[in-house]
Amino acid sequence: MREAGFTTTQTLPFLQLAHPIGWWSCTMAGKNTDVSQFREADATGKGFETKYYTAAQHKGALVLPPFMEKAING
Repeated sequence: MREAGFTTTQTLPFLQLAHPIGWWSCTMAGKNTDVSQFREADATGKGFETKYYTAAQHKGALVLPPFMEKAING
């Protein structure tokens, strides 16, 4: 992704119960923006109601489980 011009990337693991191993991941990438930083002011001040989204949920989704943090960062 860096070769394609993206300046920041963030890998997000998620539990996929239909997969035998259980864990999958996706990667966010941004050009000239830091995708690893959560825009809390934008999320909390969105100006419309949501039924399935909260800023706290979003923030929590960006935290790695301890075993994955250890595997990635040593």
